Amino acid sequence: MTLIVFLKFNKTQILKTAKNDLKFFLAAGLLYGLASIIQLLSLAKIYVAYTISIKRAGLIFAVIFGYLFFKEKQIGARLLGATIMVIGVLLITLLG
Repeated sequence: MTLIVFLKFNKTQILKTAKNDLKFFLAAGLLYGLASIIQLLSLAKIYVAYTISIKRAGLIFAVIFGYLFFKEKQIGARLLGATIMVIGVLLITLLG
């Protein structure tokens, strides 16, 4: 993914954007790191299927945030697809 970004944009533009949004990138990196640590700790404590189903439930929130913050179109179809995927993971968890 990083390679695609570097090929599409020039390096000075990326570095300028990163310097302007340094606080955002640091916060995003810290939150992502914290989420990874919490996920790994939960894998050690509970069943893997439960951990993954909880993680996948966040997909619905990602679709909603995409609509609210980025004004994505066709929210109904996206929400329906995300809900079907989360229901599928929950069924695997409960029946598996």
